[in-house]
Amino acid sequence: MSGGHHESINEILQKDTEDESLRKYKEQLLGAAAKGVPKTDDPRRVVVETFGLKFPDGEHPDIIREVDTPEKVTKLENEPINIKEGVKYQFVVTYRVQHDIVPALHFVNTIKKTMVTVDQQNTMMGSYAPRVEPYTYKSQPQYAPSGMLARGSFKANTKFVDDDGNTHLEMNYNLVIKKDWTD
Repeated sequence: MSGGHHESINEILQKDTEDESLRKYKEQLLGAAAKGVPKTDDPRRVVVETFGLKFPDGEHPDIIREVDTPEKVTKLENEPINIKEGVKYQFVVTYRVQHDIVPALHFVNTIKKTMVTVDQQNTMMGSYAPRVEPYTYKSQPQYAPSGMLARGSFKANTKFVDDDGNTHLEMNYNLVIKKDWTD
């Protein structure tokens, strides 16, 4: 953890309860979490539910995989994601925050071809309070590389980390760029 004591949402809510304007400010800042932290038996603070690629031009159905259990993460690692060269895409992730505020959650994605890093992103997604409804993150649109040298298999690693140094999920997947969707 970075810095001194980290206050839980319940500790924050219990402070200064007699100050009406501060109570309203906390409700605005914390959203649904101000009414109480959702109860769950799952100890994870961030539960990444789905991970995949969205094709904003509608050229292909979105490729979305469930990753909310270790078994589903293993399945993602063993089933390549195939895309057409030059296609416009966005990473899309749905996730829930539980138990406590998550400060400065980052999406870190590294793509390599034969051990050489060809793309790396480290995007600050935001700070989030717990709530029952999932949050959604969409990366900025980008284009898959194209041409004969760009085709082939790529190994990718994705992490969800926060400013306190916690890694909430780390997973690997294989990305295959083909000349066409049917190759």
